[in-house]
Amino acid sequence: IDFVVRKNEILVVTGIRENGLETLEQILSGEIRMTSGEILYSRGNTGTHQFNLRKMGAGYIPSDRIKTGTSIRSSISDNMILLKYRSLTELGLLNLKKISAFSSRLIEEFKIKGTSEQTMATLSGGTIQRVMIAREMEAEPELFIFAEPSRGLDVQSKELIYKRIYRLKEKGSGILIISSDIEEAMQIADRLIILYKGKEA
Repeated sequence: IDFVVRKNEILVVTGIRENGLETLEQILSGEIRMTSGEILYSRGNTGTHQFNLRKMGAGYIPSDRIKTGTSIRSSISDNMILLKYRSLTELGLLNLKKISAFSSRLIEEFKIKGTSEQTMATLSGGTIQRVMIAREMEAEPELFIFAEPSRGLDVQSKELIYKRIYRLKEKGSGILIISSDIEEAMQIADRLIILYKGKEA
């Protein structure tokens, strides 16, 4: 597979899950290492090394949000500030007033059912996903990779997520979506790539 993700664009890679979508996600997330090929990000070439999204400043929401995307024993607030904690500190200490305001704003914007102090373990699966999505999208990364956006979400949640994806695009982000939902792919993509037996169809 060979593709480019451009600014102000939503590129969707789709197909039946067993045709390579999971492997593509694992490579981009750094879970597994490429055996050949290369990934170019901005001006850097990763070669065949593991791709580290975080160090490169990219955003990433995995297909398995609950197991790999959250700290289930921590509070909603703690999960929300993971990418913003530097801007929420003063003299090396967390500013609790700023954190409370930041968390409350995201809870309202993403219609999260819970309080900032509530632990993630007490939330429903859909609400846990909203917390993670709120955290990642609020960071407004230059490159944003989102695997299976609609998985486990109700209709209202899907519509909210799509609106936020479009907003990121309008602000200049390049967005790569990996989705086995072909209807979803056709609905939100500016460009579409179909994987079949591990290759671009």
